Amino acid sequence: KGQRSKETEPLCKLSEVYLKRGIESKDGGDFTKASALCNAALVRSETGDRKSIEQTILEITQTFVRHVLSNDHTVDVDDVEKHKSILKENRDFVEKELKGIGKQADPYSLDDDDPKIREVEKKRAEVVKALCQIIVVQRRRF
Repeated sequence: KGQRSKETEPLCKLSEVYLKRGIESKDGGDFTKASALCNAALVRSETGDRKSIEQTILEITQTFVRHVLSNDHTVDVDDVEKHKSILKENRDFVEKELKGIGKQADPYSLDDDDPKIREVEKKRAEVVKALCQIIVVQRRRF
């Protein structure tokens, strides 16, 4: 256990290096490495160091959002269950809409030489495009 706790500080320092790299490069991979190193340090840390490392992980996430996603508002990453619930609701909505689109505008139900097929395909494309716009709005709100 003593050896493992000695590894905590170097892992945190290396995490800082990747965080700085990520800020400069705007490469999400560098933020992922920084976060992974902090998580490795968290596993090896003693009880007293845990809060500090957890705070660093939160800061890495917020810095990622700010620099890579160009989103300045603070993201509350503590409420994981709330986020999971919102994502599930969004997925269920999209799944229901896609099934509805399949029933509403199904070009596969027509013969290939049917003159209405082009019209049905066009309608389906418009409905799918509208659904994509809804998804974009949902993701921005998330």
